[in-house]
Amino acid sequence: MKRVLAAAGLLWALTPSTAHAAEKLWDGGYGIKAERRSGFAGGVSFGLGVGSASGYPNAVSKIDDPTYRSSTGTTGGSTFSLWLGGAIRDWFTVGLGFSTFGAASGKIKAGGNAFILHVEAFPLFNQGGRFRDLALFTNVGAGGLAIEGDAADKANGGFMSVLGFGASFELFRFGAVALGPVVEGTYRFSQSLTAGGVFAGVRTTIYSGP
Repeated sequence: MKRVLAAAGLLWALTPSTAHAAEKLWDGGYGIKAERRSGFAGGVSFGLGVGSASGYPNAVSKIDDPTYRSSTGTTGGSTFSLWLGGAIRDWFTVGLGFSTFGAASGKIKAGGNAFILHVEAFPLFNQGGRFRDLALFTNVGAGGLAIEGDAADKANGGFMSVLGFGASFELFRFGAVALGPVVEGTYRFSQSLTAGGVFAGVRTTIYSGP
């Protein structure tokens, strides 16, 4: 009987510490430790490539009238973007920002800005190694764009939808700063104007953690 009571007392003494240890080991799945990205995140990129824009003045009577059509044709172009947000996981980042688009052919120039929602994923993060730094992203938003230097009235896109896709690779890392190449495409459209392009350039990203 004494042995039974002793065993029961020992079990009672160990139970609280065992429960406490289990509580420390299991965090409900919310204590995922970041390896590459966490907290605040922001990015800036610049690219050169080819682009084109064509359209009409933003007036019902002039849309689709060849007299008022302006076009850059396929020509050299550039893009710039800046966004600020957060790295929700090592493999998922989201932010808000703006982007620019430009294309020019002789005296005909197209240019515009847009506000964007930037959504980015690192789909091969779990593969480890340098695969952790390959990103795919999309930019969606709205803005404006105009063409000058051709028709008597410049072409104007009014309120335009913006859709873009791209890929980047964080080739170099200096503490909280990542630097690498980026390739992206954009398409901007409204009833009176369409524009698009493909660009390659450099991107810098900053993370506050880990």
